[in-house]
Amino acid sequence: MKVCLACDARFDADSWVCPACSRAPVENGFVMFAPELAASIEHYPSEAVWELAPREELYFWFTARNALISALVSQQFPDARNLLEVGCGMGGVLTRMHAEHPDISLTGADLLPDALRVARERLPGATFIQADIRHVPYEEEFDVVCALDVIEHVDEDDVALGEVARAAKPGGGVVVAVPQHMWLWGAWDELMQHRRRYSRRSLLELVDSAGLECVRVTSSFSFVLPLVYLSRLRSRTLSDGSDPYDALRIPSTVNRALGTVMRAERALITRGVSFPVGSSLTVVARKRH
Repeated sequence: MKVCLACDARFDADSWVCPACSRAPVENGFVMFAPELAASIEHYPSEAVWELAPREELYFWFTARNALISALVSQQFPDARNLLEVGCGMGGVLTRMHAEHPDISLTGADLLPDALRVARERLPGATFIQADIRHVPYEEEFDVVCALDVIEHVDEDDVALGEVARAAKPGGGVVVAVPQHMWLWGAWDELMQHRRRYSRRSLLELVDSAGLECVRVTSSFSFVLPLVYLSRLRSRTLSDGSDPYDALRIPSTVNRALGTVMRAERALITRGVSFPVGSSLTVVARKRH
C-alpha cells in the first residue's frame, strides 16, 4: 500500500497521484519524495558516492556484508516475493540479492539521486525512489524491508526504524545492520556523518519499540575486529591530517585474504553462531501482527 506524504492517505494504485488530495511527488529522473534533501550533505557526504562506487564490488567489507544479508534473508524468509531496501545507496546489497534470488521483486530507496543512478545502472529491472528514511511512502507493502548501515545517520533513529517497520507486511521481515561499539568511534564515523555506534542492548530496545520481534542477532566482522580497532587507533579524528579513505586502499592480496576470513565467519553465522563482538551488528526481526 502506498502512503501519501502530503495528506497521509493510503491507496493502492500504479500511479503515485494521491486519490484523496491529488498530490504527486516530484519526478526528476526518479520519483522524489524528499527533493529538498536531494543535495543535502547533512546525513551523508556526497563525495562518498564517487569514492566508494569503484570499490564496492571488490572491497571485502562490502562483499562480505552484502553476502551475509542475502544469506540471512534467504534463510529466514525463504518465501519472500518482494523486498525494499531503505538507504540502498549504490545498490550493492540489491545486486547481490538479485544474483542469488532473481525471482524477488526489488525496490530501493535512498536520499541521494547520484547513488540511485549508480544503483539503476547495476539493476535496471529494479524500482528506485528518492526518499527520506524518516518518511517512507509505504505501509504493509513488502515481505522484507532492510535498513543497512543507515539509521545511524539520523538523529531520529526511532522514527526511522518505525517507518521501516511500517513498510513491512504483518509477520514480514525486517533486517537492520548498524555499526557497533562506541569504543570504535573514529575518523570513518565522522566522515560518514554517523550520529552514533550501537550496543546490542540499544539496538534491540529500538527494534522492540518499533513493533518488531527479534529472530536473530549477531555481531559481524568479528574475526577482523583487531584490525579494525588498530585502524581506528591510527586515526581517531579528521583533524589529525589522515585520509579516512585510506582504509579502503589495501593490496589485492590482503583484500582476498580478508574476504576468505569473512566467508568463514559467514558460514558460522548461517549455521546459527551469534558473535558477541564485532564492528557491525545485525538484527533479523519479524513485524508483530
